[in-house]
Amino acid sequence: RASLHDKASLRIEQVRSEDQGWYECKVLMLDQQYDTFHNGSWVHLTVNAPPTFTETPPQYVEAKEGGSITLTCMAFGNPKPTVTWLREGELLGGSNKYRVSDGSLTVMSISRDDRGAYTCRAYSIQGEAVHTTRLLVQGPPFIVSPPENITVNISQDAMFTCQAEAYPGNLTYTWHWEEDNVYFKNDLKLRVRILIDGTLIIFRVKPEDAGKYTCIPSNSLGRSPSASAYLTVQYPARVVNMPPIIYVPVGIHGYIRCPVEAQPPVSL
Repeated sequence: RASLHDKASLRIEQVRSEDQGWYECKVLMLDQQYDTFHNGSWVHLTVNAPPTFTETPPQYVEAKEGGSITLTCMAFGNPKPTVTWLREGELLGGSNKYRVSDGSLTVMSISRDDRGAYTCRAYSIQGEAVHTTRLLVQGPPFIVSPPENITVNISQDAMFTCQAEAYPGNLTYTWHWEEDNVYFKNDLKLRVRILIDGTLIIFRVKPEDAGKYTCIPSNSLGRSPSASAYLTVQYPARVVNMPPIIYVPVGIHGYIRCPVEAQPPVSL
């Protein structure tokens, strides 16, 4: 890449950063010893170069909730570039959460809120280079859409929704009626279905199905969260436990009670 130009000039093609340094020009006299030459001239070549990364973290990195992780960016350029870290456009500095030193960013006491994109920026007067890494936080699920109380009429279908997020995302959902798994209730287990997205469907509801239903998502990491909602079943008045025969002694007042239940309650 280097050649003489116009007999006395040095020409360097496709200049590289490693070409930077001191160059000496000497006029050689054939009738003199080389070590007696003192007519040389020195010139320094400065090669300006925009920042380029020599080391970056992977595009995706994983960390466990409660732990810490260090992301390292190394950049080369002339002049030497400055390396900073940003998250969602905001410059990160030293704090209880972040430690920044020589192009490295350490995220401490990682929580679910720390997941997302982190951008390394190397810049100088010659330009800039950026690299983005996405942090994935491993931990138990987080319920983003809990179930809500619902009211349905007898014999209709009832549906509770429950949505959770987690990484890894291999979520499974369990539903409880009061304190028992819905699949352990003899009369209920044949009329329920749990969908892959966490939705609970109760077919042909009965008054006895009313109560508290609890959604429990799990991905086998940490303690699973839970969220509850109540099912109210509306049904018309009905007589319950009415004895077929009532005996009343002769000569005293007799009372015949009619035990009735309904939802909403009724008055006689």
